[in-house]
Order: sequence, then structure tokens, then C-alpha cells
Amino acid sequence: MIRKAILKDVNSIEDTYNEHFQYELNHTAFTVFKKGVYPTKDDAERAIYAGALFVYEENGTIVGSIIIDKVQPIEYATIPWKEKLSEDEVMVIHLFNGTSEYVW
Repeated sequence: MIRKAILKDVNSIEDTYNEHFQYELNHTAFTVFKKGVYPTKDDAERAIYAGALFVYEENGTIVGSIIIDKVQPIEYATIPWKEKLSEDEVMVIHLFNGTSEYVW
């Protein structure tokens, strides 16, 4: 089930981040994720307060999360998009993460 994240989810969300960090160490894989830098528990809390963090829950366990909102990075204005849309017509995925059982 996908639902909006709540503050009591933060530790479970952080656990999925930590699983990802360990996976990268074990498999010499690298993304923009860096333990202690991004994503962090604080990032998750800020996204919850902004109403932008959603979780995927399976049998009572959080196995994935996504931060999605209408906030576009400044660089997006320089991209020659196929269609010109207003800010209200787009959504931006800022983070997508899941446990190895569901993503990798």
C-alpha cells in the first residue's frame, strides 16, 4: 500500500536508506546517496512536514519511499522540454528508494 509518510515512519525510512548505503559498499555501486549527507533522517522529516514523502508498506513493513512534489530545481528552466507546462502541471521525484527485496 502506498500512503503519505508520518513521523513515526522516520526510523523505518532511515533503515531503508542505511540498507542502500550498505548495498553500495558491498557491490561497489555508487549513486548520489552518501551516508550522513543524503538522504538522512532529517531529509525524511522535512519531506514529511512538507507533505512530500510517501511510503510503500507491505505487510506492515515500510519497504520503499519516494519524495515527490512540484518544486523544480532551477536547472530545469534551461532544459528544452518537449512541452511547456506550468508548475501546477508537473511533479518532480527528488528521491526514490526501496529495500533490496523490492527494488534491486
